[in-house]
Amino acid sequence: MLAAFGLAALVAVGLLVLCAEPKARDRVIAVGIGVSAMTVNLQVGGAHAFTVLVFIWVFLHLRRRPSLPGVAVWLLISAGLIASTVLAGDLVGNPRLALQLLALTGSAILLVAYSNQQDRLQMMYGALAAICFGCIYGLGQLAGIFPSRAGLVHVDVSAIGRPSGIWPEPDWLGMYAGVGMLLAFHLPLQRSVRVVAMSLCTTLWVLSFARAGWLALVGVAILGLAAHLVVRRTSVTRLHRKGRVAAITASVAIVALPVWYFKDIAADLSVRLSRTFSAQSDDISGQARIQQTEGLLHLADIAPWYGHGLSAAGRVGVSGKLYFSGSDHGNNVASNWLLGLWVDAQYLAIPFILVVAALALLTCNGLPGQFVALIALNSLFSNGTFVPVFWFAIALALAKVNDRHVLAHTRLRRRSFSVRESTSGRPGG
Repeated sequence: MLAAFGLAALVAVGLLVLCAEPKARDRVIAVGIGVSAMTVNLQVGGAHAFTVLVFIWVFLHLRRRPSLPGVAVWLLISAGLIASTVLAGDLVGNPRLALQLLALTGSAILLVAYSNQQDRLQMMYGALAAICFGCIYGLGQLAGIFPSRAGLVHVDVSAIGRPSGIWPEPDWLGMYAGVGMLLAFHLPLQRSVRVVAMSLCTTLWVLSFARAGWLALVGVAILGLAAHLVVRRTSVTRLHRKGRVAAITASVAIVALPVWYFKDIAADLSVRLSRTFSAQSDDISGQARIQQTEGLLHLADIAPWYGHGLSAAGRVGVSGKLYFSGSDHGNNVASNWLLGLWVDAQYLAIPFILVVAALALLTCNGLPGQFVALIALNSLFSNGTFVPVFWFAIALALAKVNDRHVLAHTRLRRRSFSVRESTSGRPGG
């Protein structure tokens, strides 16, 4: 139902764009790109709606002079190396995953080349709006207003159940809610909007009971704090800071009150937290991840230097069982992105991993790097590296690096011009 609603919304946006003025058209498409980046299965003709909208955006802005940092070239080459493994791999399950990887990589690079800061800001507003809608939908699931996917209620984990929002499962909700918290914290917003968005995302981040999302956001908070203490501070406007303290205070209060008064929720959270670093015998999801890791390590041990081929990691089942026969088992990526790439591409995956790590570290003193780090850390347990949200984060990090390069180049030119002017103004010069 949600997929049909998404496609209908995409058609409506297309009709609106055809009739709109250029400025309004650009704003609608930019917001649409941000919204589509927060989806998982919204596709058009087998391609992610995010990719389709990005290519439409590029087509409408071909007159712009593209600008890209050098690291974008390395990103494309490294992704190409991984994609090429489908040609030689012995356990490839779905060769189309290579095309999807290249399409998403190209989408991120083109988005940077043909958009400016204001465009990307509109995209991030769209992303935050989509996440807030998903969180509201999740609250509706808890209240029994909206349906929940069968088998994903998990009353054994949470007495009130685990909502999934507009995403396939609760773990995805936890990741996207974490993204929403980052956006609500960093974006220039009015105080009331920041408070509402932060509180809503924090509430669903907690009630999703997604341990991967919890660990990822804690890791990003530590990274952000370290960057704040070590890296040179960037200029932040008053609108960026406005309402941050109020938003954090409101979020803590809104989460603490139900946990304090409803003892079942508090007990469930306590149990879930205690199992975050150690999987008990009755912790089904924890045991499953251990079994999946063992299966991935086994596949990696018997892989050639170029891996078993992209999508081979999907041959490790939920319980760690290996499926060597057949061509497509539905799930073509591993739950752990690093181990999955090591199985798929072995040494050919190292350049890609290094590029992602470099982008996160180079921009970790702001939203882009923290965004990339959040998805990367979450994907150690629940893999989101083959869905648009990861590539949207990569695009923002590339744009940040590019903006710094352009600014440094501009300052150097101005300094050179000033030196020439001062030299030519000297007596006898």
